[in-house]
Amino acid sequence: MFKAFSDVVVQKVDPKLVELDSIELTFKDQYLGRSDMWRLKKSLVGSCVYIGKKLEFCSSAIRCQVHELWTFGEKVTCGLITDATKVCMD
Repeated sequence: MFKAFSDVVVQKVDPKLVELDSIELTFKDQYLGRSDMWRLKKSLVGSCVYIGKKLEFCSSAIRCQVHELWTFGEKVTCGLITDATKVCMD
């Protein structure tokens, strides 16, 4: 955790270096049709996610949580979702 009012260094990185190959989302007691899944994926493109992040879609009607992230064949803790990212829903 960061301490309040402490200095931080922010560095801009190339999006290609942090783009995700795949992301696994988990849902609890919800039904999603194929069109809902497609709309959810399209709404996530361009966003940064991390393990455990809670996502809401359709005015909070659909809720899910980020379970796993993969890039370059390895598990990672955070990354950028692009059009090429495969979204797996569990």
